[in-house]
Amino acid sequence: MNHSSENQWDRDEAMEAVDAAIARGKKIEAVKLYREFSGQSLRQCKAFVESRMKQTPPGLDDTEGDSASTDPTAIDSQRSGCFPMLMLILSFAGLCCIGGLLGTIIRE
Repeated sequence: MNHSSENQWDRDEAMEAVDAAIARGKKIEAVKLYREFSGQSLRQCKAFVESRMKQTPPGLDDTEGDSASTDPTAIDSQRSGCFPMLMLILSFAGLCCIGGLLGTIIRE
């Protein structure tokens, strides 16, 4: 194995460890791991991990923790909000207005 392939293997292994820490929600651990590997400043490592956290979809690694808390479908079902109800009310109000206008036109 030549030197460049060893470095690539080490980099891949280090990034897997960083990603695993991110998936577990261990931001500080991820920053420490990346700093050990890269030798960059704490600020640079923190910025790198935060950008990596934005890129990594939640629930990528369900090996630890409650998978329902990171399951995107479970999150979507929890945040239905009031938008569907608002659309229903507005649709009903629109139908009432149209019905009222039609009633007025028919009477005249």
